[in-house]
Parts: sequence; structure tokens; C-alpha cells
Amino acid sequence: LELPDQPGKPPMRRADDEALPVRRHPAQLDPQEAHRRELAALRGPQLTPRALLVDDSEVALHFLKRQLQGYGLDCDLARNSERALGLLGQHVYGLVFLDLDLGPDSRLDGLTLCHQIRYRLHYPGGRAPMVVMVSAFHDPVDQVRGTLAGAEAYLGKPLDLPALDQLLGRHGLYRPLGPGGAALHRPGHPGHR
Repeated sequence: LELPDQPGKPPMRRADDEALPVRRHPAQLDPQEAHRRELAALRGPQLTPRALLVDDSEVALHFLKRQLQGYGLDCDLARNSERALGLLGQHVYGLVFLDLDLGPDSRLDGLTLCHQIRYRLHYPGGRAPMVVMVSAFHDPVDQVRGTLAGAEAYLGKPLDLPALDQLLGRHGLYRPLGPGGAALHRPGHPGHR
């Protein structure tokens, strides 16, 4: 990465830079581009701004919850498959973040639960939520297994924050920006730390 010559301009990338492309918040775009993206987002699938997080680790659940609240998502937590299935029958979710290994206290593993969520359950909102696998096991074989089970995205642990930002940005979910393009964290705002 090269630093920008002028403040407010995105950094330039070299041809050999393999990092994720620079994503800009809609407030940083020119008005015509922002309007084009807004119309495209309205034509695309809309996500219910509620997420179910399923992981046997209390620490991982709360870390992910704090990150997702910064995007304006309401989050429910489940530490095993039984609790997750119960919550899925009661609420409409746009997203389910699901760990691959749910530990010994869970009747189902993450892949089996993913398959049930995507293909077997009937939902109050009529549409299955988007399932995102979040796992320390993130080699290509595990990603293929997740895809075959019905996962639409795969994030590695420790949580890959730029990949999370890119994933949610594709669905029109962004962190609010403060002065200078930094993420805004206001007291009382869900993203406040």
C-alpha cells in the first residue's frame, strides 16, 4: 500500500498487493455513485437486521456480538444447537454466524446445524437466513464442506475483520463513519465500546 498524496483519497495499490480491495463507506462516495449503490442495494436481497450467533465459546460469542452491533445488528446468542434451533423457531434472522465445532454440549455439529438451517427448517419470515461459518478450521477443504452444507460465507478465527466488513458491506451494512472516515462509536450507540 502507498499512502495517499491527498487527505480523503483512498490509498493507491501496487499490482502485486494481494490485500482486499479498498471499500469505501457510502458517505465517502460522490453523490451519483452513492445513489447508484443505494438503488442496487434496494434491488438486491434485503437482510433482516437481526443475527443469531452460535458458538460454544462465551468469549467468541461476545466478541462477535460487539463487532456486529457496530453495524446496527441486533444479536441473539446460542452456545449449542438446541438453543439455536429454538431461537430460529421464534425469531426472524437475516444472518446466522455459526462455529464449525460446537463442543460436547451440542447435539449437532456446525455443519449438520448449517444444513438444517438452510434446507430443513420452516421460518416465521418464510426465508432461510444467510449462514456464515466462523471457524478456526478455515482451510479450503473446510470451506468446501461449509458450502456443501449450505453456508454462504466463511470467516476465519481469529475473526477476520476486513472480511467481515466486506461481507456485510455487500449487503448494505456499514459501520457509521466519524470525521476523517474513522468508524464512529458514540455513547449509547450499539457500536460503542
